[in-house]
Amino acid sequence: MLEFLQSIWNWEIAPIPICTALLLYFVPIYWRKYRSDVYTPLYFSVYPLAKLNVPLSRYLGQSFIDDYIDDSYAEREKKIIKIKSVFSSILYVVIVPFMLSFVWSFILTREQFHLSTIAVLVSVIVRFSQSIINFSRYTMVSRRGLLSFFYACVTFVFFYILLRAHYWIVPLIESKSYWKIVNTIGDFIINDVIISIVIVGIFIPIIISLAFDKKARQTNLENFRSWQETEEYTETEEYTNVDSG
Repeated sequence: MLEFLQSIWNWEIAPIPICTALLLYFVPIYWRKYRSDVYTPLYFSVYPLAKLNVPLSRYLGQSFIDDYIDDSYAEREKKIIKIKSVFSSILYVVIVPFMLSFVWSFILTREQFHLSTIAVLVSVIVRFSQSIINFSRYTMVSRRGLLSFFYACVTFVFFYILLRAHYWIVPLIESKSYWKIVNTIGDFIINDVIISIVIVGIFIPIIISLAFDKKARQTNLENFRSWQETEEYTETEEYTNVDSG
């Protein structure tokens, strides 16, 4: 630990490798975020849940560009989203940090890797906080504790895979045992990746059931219908007054 702190203290910053490493993480995320959230309320700021923003806004009746969908279609879409979200979550929480760690370990020094990891961690914590705040603004379900616990699990799994893969592969890179990387990657996946996939597969359906709240959908639908009736009544009154005049 002391040697690590000394290396950080005496370290000369090399911005290009670090910026390259961070771009590999942030560019795809913000591109997907822009494509998905530009016309929807921002319930969630962090993937994988950010993929739910568009279908969730349709389900709750809060989409800026879509009309209300009927109940049968809404429930069918909810089931499909559960399945898709599990696979999307496995991709983001397990596969992405593994691939990221693999690439970073080849192009970064240990100090650069740790600094890049800290930068990503800070970003994730900030965006998780935004997600929790935004979620309570757009839905009546008040379970911040469960959502916070889920985000804590996602953060743990993501950075566990990121760091665990790094500490596994770096000694092999330093000793140039590239063939051993190929031979041992299966053991790493079985021992570390499979457990993470199981955790994600359990929690994602729970969070989706929490977010896709039938009570919130029904309340929004009733408010919308009330607004429609008011608008129709106003238009009828205006038309009658014009005819009378």
